Amino acid sequence: MVNEKGIEIGLDKVRVILEMPTPMIEKEVHGFLGKLNYIARFTSQLIATYNPIFKLLNKNQKNEWNRECQEAFEKIKQYLQKPSFLIPLVLGRPLIMYLTMLDESIGCVLGQHEEFGKKEHVIYYLSKKFTNWEMRYSSLERTRCALAWVARQLRQYMLSHTTWLVSKLDPIKYIFEKPEYNITYVTKKDIKGSVLV
Repeated sequence: MVNEKGIEIGLDKVRVILEMPTPMIEKEVHGFLGKLNYIARFTSQLIATYNPIFKLLNKNQKNEWNRECQEAFEKIKQYLQKPSFLIPLVLGRPLIMYLTMLDESIGCVLGQHEEFGKKEHVIYYLSKKFTNWEMRYSSLERTRCALAWVARQLRQYMLSHTTWLVSKLDPIKYIFEKPEYNITYVTKKDIKGSVLV
């Protein structure tokens, strides 16, 4: 839903998730995860948050709703009580991409400084669960895999803007210097003091 604040999650979609009872059977878990796909663009680290619930669908594991699943379920509902909104991209300003690598997933936040440069606004959230094969990769290979995936997902933004890549992983500054994109690697220290709104 687009309004004067930016792009927000539709309230009817949020209400459906908030009113959902705890999923008890596999079909209900699938339904809940399907509804979460709708809010993925608005939620930071969604994959890492709902991973305990996602693991219930693993055929090689005991499918039992446990404390971790309940905590993830409640955390998602708590977030939806006051969901974030996304700001449309402003032409001519560089993008700031924060990349987080976890053991089983990656998270990415694409943002942009406001007009006066004191605050950053979120344009897009991305997260991806690594496949079983990708989890076997070395840290560097997973980083390359993550960057390639993020670049494909955000291609329409990155082709027309300089992108500042912020991450704790120093090797990525060498991996992603590709002439197709205009990416500048920025250490986390250089961006300190910025706040994502």
